[in-house]
Amino acid sequence: GIEWVGETLYVVNSSGTLFGIAGAETDSQEVSDFQTFLTEDYDIEGLGYDKERHSLLLVCKEHPEGHDDRFVFSFDLNSMKLQTEPIFRLNQDSIQALAPEKTRTFRPSGIARHPFSGDYYILSAASDRLLVMNSDGIPTHLVHLPKKRYNQPEGICFAQDGTLYISDEGNKNKAASIKVFFPKD
Repeated sequence: GIEWVGETLYVVNSSGTLFGIAGAETDSQEVSDFQTFLTEDYDIEGLGYDKERHSLLLVCKEHPEGHDDRFVFSFDLNSMKLQTEPIFRLNQDSIQALAPEKTRTFRPSGIARHPFSGDYYILSAASDRLLVMNSDGIPTHLVHLPKKRYNQPEGICFAQDGTLYISDEGNKNKAASIKVFFPKD
């Protein structure tokens, strides 16, 4: 996952190590790394910025003990520490209740917070779905992302004006792409 906040570019790897690159657009970059208690068993894929909390959101693709629920953790940018408890638990039954048919396990690959509504948008490439949760973390919508159009949706972000971007991974038959969804007036 990757996220830009102010003058710092943040990158997280799948084992939960967070890197901050201050001055990323200059010749005098300063890299900091922040070790967390997260491990590769959580398989961190998504990183998003939550302006209201002034924190980074780390979304877990896996559960370390093999359970169905997935977590969203918050890395506080004031204290520069990962909160020990997840801010959201993504319950598979609650997510499945929004689907008209049984789908594969929701395994998050990206997360972003809408700049106006405060809703959380979470991608799952594994189940070809986009989950929308309200600002309290309650799932409200589950949208199917057809394979024909979305090869493997992995990245998601919003521009300040509400424009939504979803990036897909490419493969030998299809080029990687970025889909752009402009807000309605």
